[in-house]
Amino acid sequence: SLQVVVEALIDTLRKNVLDIIILLLLIMFIFGVLGHYLFATNPENASYNNWNTLGEAFMTLFIFVCADGWLPYQETLNQDGFTGSEIFTALFIFLGNFIIANMFVGVICQNIDDATKADFDEQTKKRKEARLIKRELFFRRQQKDISELLAQSGKGEEENFQDLVKEMVGTLRHEDVVPMTHIHCNLTWLETFAVTLTHRENNLYRIQQLQFGIANCLAEYMDQRLNSRMKQEQ
Repeated sequence: SLQVVVEALIDTLRKNVLDIIILLLLIMFIFGVLGHYLFATNPENASYNNWNTLGEAFMTLFIFVCADGWLPYQETLNQDGFTGSEIFTALFIFLGNFIIANMFVGVICQNIDDATKADFDEQTKKRKEARLIKRELFFRRQQKDISELLAQSGKGEEENFQDLVKEMVGTLRHEDVVPMTHIHCNLTWLETFAVTLTHRENNLYRIQQLQFGIANCLAEYMDQRLNSRMKQEQ
């Protein structure tokens, strides 16, 4: 539900986002220092202002992380003659954009999945508790009804106990829990018994068909013997 998703997002922001941000800042710090020592060597270069200080390097790397508008900065490095700067840029974009962003999305998905499972377990627990409460109420009401019937039977208000039981059964509702301990009330046993009866009827039918076939064969054989004997006598 929407509540589960919102709670998962809040939990992600509260617990996991800080760790991911710290990891991203650490990577940016390392690449910022490398960029300063690699690209801020000559003040006459156009890329000097992008890597002169750690703050400027962080701003440049932030643009690289966003993966939007980083091409002019890379072209400036190429114009200044920094060969191999493409490797630096590609490696940082791979680490900062793809891995960190996917890590953030993965953490959110994991938290949503955990929250969904926790909500499902909680709902299942509530349903079980509701069934137990309903069953307990039924047994209490049943005991109360039986006690009242026994009390009425002792006072002679009814003819016998069987009539009292029939009256109590007539008051049961369809949603009442009825314990079925007898084998005749077991659905599995009834289904098995019905299948057994079906197989028995099929076997009896096949035996009858076999008997009819044997009888027909014997009758034909006797007719043939009788006809052959009559021909011999003629």
